[in-house]
Amino acid sequence: MMNPYKDCIKSCIECFIACEACLTTSLQSKEAKEMAASIQLERQCADMCKTAVSLMLHQSTHAQRLCEMCIKACQQCAQECAKHNTHAYYRHCMKACEQCAQECEKVAMLKQAA
Repeated sequence: MMNPYKDCIKSCIECFIACEACLTTSLQSKEAKEMAASIQLERQCADMCKTAVSLMLHQSTHAQRLCEMCIKACQQCAQECAKHNTHAYYRHCMKACEQCAQECEKVAMLKQAA
């Protein structure tokens, strides 16, 4: 059986990886203390994406609702990363978050169409 969430799962995995890499790099930087808000958003976004992937893989009835929440987390994280776009890892995270939000919107629309 084909999983209708395939593209969203892929984007969520990429976003999870980008957020984890970004927050790890941020924590190791000299500016870690000043980056606390960014690090917190990256961690929340990564956790949300990881959980969304799990629910979509299981084709849970809760997957679409979690994707709706994931949109907001990804958008907030992308906005925060945009503030620090002089760093390549923040630009990468921002793009991954934007892509993930777009894919999560498609999943959220599936719920409304059903």
